[in-house]
Amino acid sequence: MEIDFLQIADAAEAVNGKLYMLGGGWTRFNAPAFPAPVRLAICLGLLVDSYELDRLRSVTFSLQRDTTKVIPDIRVDVRMSAAANATPVRQRISVVTNTAFALPGPGIYHLTATVDGLSEFVEFEAVQILQQ
Repeated sequence: MEIDFLQIADAAEAVNGKLYMLGGGWTRFNAPAFPAPVRLAICLGLLVDSYELDRLRSVTFSLQRDTTKVIPDIRVDVRMSAAANATPVRQRISVVTNTAFALPGPGIYHLTATVDGLSEFVEFEAVQILQQ
């Protein structure tokens, strides 16, 4: 297994092997004041060999600013099943979780996905914008 990608989006869902993403790939969150409410989707792509399918795996997402956890870890259990009539090639499994919480303040946020000892991270910056 290999982590193929980790992205942040405004909203997303994984249906029938396809990833539907709205407002994906952002790295900057603008807010007029903090704490600031944020809704986001965490999108993870895993490349899985055929012999690794039909097993339940746990994916953990964690969000930190500096060394402080911003929210409790999010755990998603995923059964990676073979598609009907699947050939013995790697398959991409999409894992999506939509969440909402309050960002405590401006700064650099670090989102990490961990599965089976593999990790990937993305960062985004929260910025306070002045309203006129």
